[in-house]
Amino acid sequence: MGSHRSREAMEALRPWFVGRAVANGVSQRVAEDCFREIAGFADYGFCQSHAAALARLAYETMWLKLYHPAAFAAGLLNNQPMGFYPVEVLVWDARRSGVRFLGVDINASSARCTLEGDHPLVRLGLGRVKGVGEEAAVEIVREREQGGPFNSLADFARRTGTVGKPLENLVLAGAFDPLGEEREQLLWDAYALTGEGRQPGLDLPEECPQLPQRPAHEQTLLDYAVLGFSLDRHLVGHYRRRLAALKVVPSGELGRRLEGKMVAVGGMVVCRQRPGTAKGYLFLTLEDEGGLVNVIIRPDVYARYRDVLRNHPLIAVAGRVQHGRGMVNVLAERAVALDLGVPDGEASGGCVRPPAGAAIASHDFH
Repeated sequence: MGSHRSREAMEALRPWFVGRAVANGVSQRVAEDCFREIAGFADYGFCQSHAAALARLAYETMWLKLYHPAAFAAGLLNNQPMGFYPVEVLVWDARRSGVRFLGVDINASSARCTLEGDHPLVRLGLGRVKGVGEEAAVEIVREREQGGPFNSLADFARRTGTVGKPLENLVLAGAFDPLGEEREQLLWDAYALTGEGRQPGLDLPEECPQLPQRPAHEQTLLDYAVLGFSLDRHLVGHYRRRLAALKVVPSGELGRRLEGKMVAVGGMVVCRQRPGTAKGYLFLTLEDEGGLVNVIIRPDVYARYRDVLRNHPLIAVAGRVQHGRGMVNVLAERAVALDLGVPDGEASGGCVRPPAGAAIASHDFH
């Protein structure tokens, strides 16, 4: 029996099932209740061979994650996009499990993520940088193997032909940091090499003008923009004081809250699910520095906070704690979007704009 079986086909089996159950001494009410449960399973169930394959895959996956966490993390990164979670969640889950990562390096990275050392660390591959891609990354590595290490940004651009956004994104990702120059100067040099946007007769000076230091949260946003995650700091960490003002409980403390207790949780929305069989319920997964939080949204709550729940990347939710089957959920009653503009105590340098529509509206949160 599987989801391919129509409800009409299941209903046709009802008289046979109920009749045989009653003939064997089962009451009519119990027989009807049993068939209702079975028919409900047919809406989403799948065959035994499928279940066995998933069980084996789950077991092998957890074995690799436990005994070879670095190799497992590298394998996941090298096969994106895949699976349920975005890459940012995979990286931070691996970090919380003790896996250490090394950044992108034009003279140390391969095209894909690799392992380094006896207690292996995961070295990010050049192909993880947005706009580069694995094919170009392979060519970069081939040139480095044939012509030796790159000694400057200009040397790299000349030998690989990489210019424009891919070159700028490599700079922003820190791939040239081991060469010892500041990223602002390297960005200036990359722009000068590309020449995009110049007006006729306009010569750019070779030296970058003195620029203010990039605020930490802007660098984190840039990391997310060019890599999909940041190795330096989780984005939510920049907003911890603001979340504390909303009395948000960190994910690591949620399990100690009692059943039915009112709490506030918050973080990045990493998954939204609203399956057709869930009768209008929305299921959110939020992530902060410590882990993941499961949030259940009833249809009436979804209707009141639809814009916040659908369109904002960083939110806080107030609701009641639910414990069951080893899981902790929050049944939401209220929600609020958080401002991704300027986080806790930091002044903006104006280099990165927040996502559209990220304004806070917390007056009705408590």
